[in-house]
Amino acid sequence: MDLKKLKNDFIGERHGVGPGVVGNIKLNLGEPVIKLDRHVIGVMKKFLQLDIPLDRYNEFAMFIGKDPRYWDCILFEYGKANKISAGAECAARDAEL
Repeated sequence: MDLKKLKNDFIGERHGVGPGVVGNIKLNLGEPVIKLDRHVIGVMKKFLQLDIPLDRYNEFAMFIGKDPRYWDCILFEYGKANKISAGAECAARDAEL
């Protein structure tokens, strides 16, 4: 699925369905991806202070030698446990994609 066209998709036009939901569906189907949800983005940008384009998160995981599914789990759970969220940056995510 092309996330740039998500809002034009019959599923993507529904309230609450964004890149994070699509990423979660891909993870559940076994695809090695990092979902672009608010916790993952928040940890990458605020805690790790990495300014990497969102569409390169999977490439970054492979660069550091981690399976994207594993790295997603670490980022998501750490962000959730420590209440780290991208918040307003998620609007920028939607604009970037």
